[in-house]
Amino acid sequence: EIKDVVITVPAFFSAVQLHATLQTTRLAGLNVLRILPEPCAAALPYCQWNNLSLCLVYDLGGGIFDIILIEIKNGDYRVIKTEGNHSLGGSDFDYLLAEYLQNELETYGIYIEKTSRKYQRLVHGAEKAKIALSIAKSTDVPLSSFATVASEVDDYYTIDRSKFEELIREKLDHHETCQRCLSEVNLTLGPRDAILLVGGSSCIPLVAKLLEQAFWHYNMKQCESDELVAQGAYITAVKSYEPANTSFANVSVSLYTRLLLQY
Repeated sequence: EIKDVVITVPAFFSAVQLHATLQTTRLAGLNVLRILPEPCAAALPYCQWNNLSLCLVYDLGGGIFDIILIEIKNGDYRVIKTEGNHSLGGSDFDYLLAEYLQNELETYGIYIEKTSRKYQRLVHGAEKAKIALSIAKSTDVPLSSFATVASEVDDYYTIDRSKFEELIREKLDHHETCQRCLSEVNLTLGPRDAILLVGGSSCIPLVAKLLEQAFWHYNMKQCESDELVAQGAYITAVKSYEPANTSFANVSVSLYTRLLLQY
C-alpha cells in the first residue's frame, strides 16, 4: 500500500495551485513528502549521473517557457535564478503555423474565421505538422476538408521545416535570456556544468540549433523530460527515507511507469 508520495509540478505553480494539489492529495489519503518543480526534478538525475554541479534548465513546454539555473549537491538542488515567459509555449507555434495555412487557403478563395470549428481543426493539423517537423524535413497538412468544392484546393499542403522555422524563429531568440540568467548572479557554465533541454517543444531542432550557436562551448543535452522527472522524484523519495544515500547510479523507470507517463 502506497502512503507517501513525491509530487512534481510545473515550475511556476501558484500558491493557490500548490494548495489545491496538497488538499487533493490529502483527500486521497496520501502523505506528501515533498513537492518538486519539474525542471528541478529533471536536473537531479542528469547531473547526478554525469557528475555535474551546475545546470541551466531550458524548459519549453506547450504553454510556458522557463529558464532555471540550478545547483546540484549531495542529491539535492538549490534554485539560484529563474527567468522565462509564462505566456510562450508550443501552442504559440501551432497558431503561427495555422495562421500561415489560413493565408494559403485564402489564395484559393477559402476564408476561415478564427472563431470557427474549422479553424480549430486547422490548429490541430498545424500541431501535428509541428511534431512531425521535429523529425522530418517536410510534412503534409490535409486541407481538402476545408474546401466547399473538391477542386478548390489540393488534398494536402506540403510544408518544410525551413518554412516552419522561419515562422517561429523570432519566438525562439532566447539566448539573451539565458545569458541574463547567468550574468545577474555572476556565474558562467564550465566543463562540469550543462544546459539541459526539457519540455516537448524543446524537441524542435531550431531550439537546439540557436542555443548551440550562442553556447557552443557548453555541454548541451536534449532529454526525455517525463522520464527524467520521474527519476528525479524517485531520488527525492529515497533521500527522504535515507538522507545519507547519495548514490543513485542504478535508478531506472519501470516499463509500467513509462506507460503511465504516456497518458
